[in-house]
Amino acid sequence: MKGTKPSYETLSSFGSNCGISDIKAVAKANEICDENTLDTISTGMMISGAMECAEKGLLPRDFTKDLDLRFGSTEGMFGLLNQIINRQGLGNILAEGPKDLEEKLGKEAASCFHHVKGQPVPLHEPRWKTGLGLGYALSPTGAEHVANVHDHLFASEEAPTFTAAQKMGILDAVGALELSPAKARLWVYMTLARSISNSACVCVFMPYSSDQIADHVKAVTGWNITHWELLKATERALNMARAFNAREGFRADTDMLPDRFFEPLEGGALEGKSIDRQQFVETRRLVYDMLGWDPQTG
Repeated sequence: MKGTKPSYETLSSFGSNCGISDIKAVAKANEICDENTLDTISTGMMISGAMECAEKGLLPRDFTKDLDLRFGSTEGMFGLLNQIINRQGLGNILAEGPKDLEEKLGKEAASCFHHVKGQPVPLHEPRWKTGLGLGYALSPTGAEHVANVHDHLFASEEAPTFTAAQKMGILDAVGALELSPAKARLWVYMTLARSISNSACVCVFMPYSSDQIADHVKAVTGWNITHWELLKATERALNMARAFNAREGFRADTDMLPDRFFEPLEGGALEGKSIDRQQFVETRRLVYDMLGWDPQTG
């Protein structure tokens, strides 16, 4: 089989999220997406959302008569993927993304397609990592997992990754499930630190420290720049994106997670865990305050 091996996100979006355990089928879906310039997170999430709708009987018969959209059906997954690529049937609707599905499929069906600002959520669970959930909600581009906080990395002072937080002045571990002023501070500081890689066009998987990135910028530009100045540059970038969104009509109500994440998980290691909506809103407001954003509108 040609093509690259699936990433974690693809294994989860086309695999576990669709109830599919056939690794060859997931790898083939990854290859098809690559050949047709489709994002594997968004595409897999749209297909798994359609499977949930189909199992709940929320889709018109005309959309499902030629598709086996039960969870675990590789035939249904490939069939709907082909429809998305060729803009046919249900695929023609899903190809536009999740943002306006309520108008096309109804409110209950639309609730099965989880997104923030029109971007389907990645495959990391915010009911385990609440700071990540803040990042899904607050990112100017919608739910994303890269320039974001992964809470378990900072939940123990013994974790090797905690040294990055210490460099930012965060000396005490912050629980992964916690929503608090400490979590707001962690999110702001570490999101700005992680965003340095985006601004400097450096892959986040490269093991460069922020000081090393500053040294590279110095070497390339001749600027006598510091880690702190890089942080302020990423803050300006975040605020510029925020200003753009505000101009386009985004407000605090779009800085919100899908309802599903405020519901308790059923089964598994996190059974019963959910995000407290009021705590989430209060912590989000602290982030607004720290970044100088309007506390009412964001």
